[in-house]
Amino acid sequence: MPQGANWHQLLLEQMSVEIPDSRPAVISQRSQLLLQEYRGLRHIVRNVCVFQFDASKLKPLIEKAPTTLTKVNLELLAFASFLEKQVET
Repeated sequence: MPQGANWHQLLLEQMSVEIPDSRPAVISQRSQLLLQEYRGLRHIVRNVCVFQFDASKLKPLIEKAPTTLTKVNLELLAFASFLEKQVET
């Protein structure tokens, strides 16, 4: 389990790595990079006044949110399927 101030970042990195003879990656490296961008936004929201947002930086994240959500959802469903098959065997 990742620990420390950057545990969110470490968790996403761990999820994007396949563990040979154990499990596939939970999410793709592309999804990991996309989610890191949103993790950065979370940091801003928690630590900076909302009125200091730069709309030009938020717009791309807002625009690609539906695609990112769909991609990550499909990868998580595929991983859940892998886990179900492991239980069956």
